[in-house]
Amino acid sequence: MKASWSLAAAACLAAVAPASNAQPTPQECAKAKASADPSAPEALAGRVRCLLAGVEPSDNPIQRSRELLRPALQSGSAVAGFLMYAVYSADPAYTYIRNGNVDAAQYDRLAALPVSERGPQIEALDALALGMNKGNVSAAVAVAAYLMESSAPGNAVRLRNLLGRLQHAGVDTPQLQRYGLAAVQATTYGPTHASPKAFTDALNAAGSAVAASTAAAGGKPPCNDVQLSQTAAGDIAGAEYLPLTNQPLVNTYLLRGTWTEQWTFAACGTKVPAEVRFTADGWSGAAFKVTLRPAAAQAASAPASTSSNASR
Repeated sequence: MKASWSLAAAACLAAVAPASNAQPTPQECAKAKASADPSAPEALAGRVRCLLAGVEPSDNPIQRSRELLRPALQSGSAVAGFLMYAVYSADPAYTYIRNGNVDAAQYDRLAALPVSERGPQIEALDALALGMNKGNVSAAVAVAAYLMESSAPGNAVRLRNLLGRLQHAGVDTPQLQRYGLAAVQATTYGPTHASPKAFTDALNAAGSAVAASTAAAGGKPPCNDVQLSQTAAGDIAGAEYLPLTNQPLVNTYLLRGTWTEQWTFAACGTKVPAEVRFTADGWSGAAFKVTLRPAAAQAASAPASTSSNASR
């Protein structure tokens, strides 16, 4: 995760608020609080919305929202599952965007958190999985956003399959279509452990490096016809996952680990192999380094390399 606020977080908060994003009124909040069935989906959503908006007074609206949702969550409420993740997404302690910009120090602090300090994150993701499994569409859309950004073996395939089910159910938006294009790209040429987002970022960097290497090798203009033709992923060294317990999110959040992927490009008739080394960054993203060994570079025994970071 990522150059803008988490896609999953944005999806959650947009779903909690009405389409108009209007501030809830005191009358609406009083009605939600006085509901005869406080575990009813409408009442839960209303209370959480009012607490997060500050209309319902609370010294700690995030914690109060969690306390309201836990009993319903334990009863298997799909809406409570989604809302628990929405509350986590709104928690300033777990966000790294400040005034529209990435707070690098906060991002690094979050990425370095040990598992023992990730209780709210684990609770939220397990709740989100429950919500999706119980048929909550908003939860499924949030899971799609999460898989788009989260690097772990099989996540690109998981996203592609989930998007197929959503489309079959009539849920299709321009954003989901963009996820779909990225997921197809990340699953067409062979296996990858990178998220669709990290794969796309690495592919853009590698493609540019391949084009530049053809020019450097032959003294010609850069090749404008660079195509990925094959990928292969090695094992992850030192793999550590966030200990989620609810499918389909078990082993989908890679905390630590490094792996190497072998990518092959075709560039204006030349086969160009590339080594892409990924490192999990601790907050579901992955840094990467691309090293090329095109024919000319092989002859000179001088690999060309470029590095970038897919996580911000």
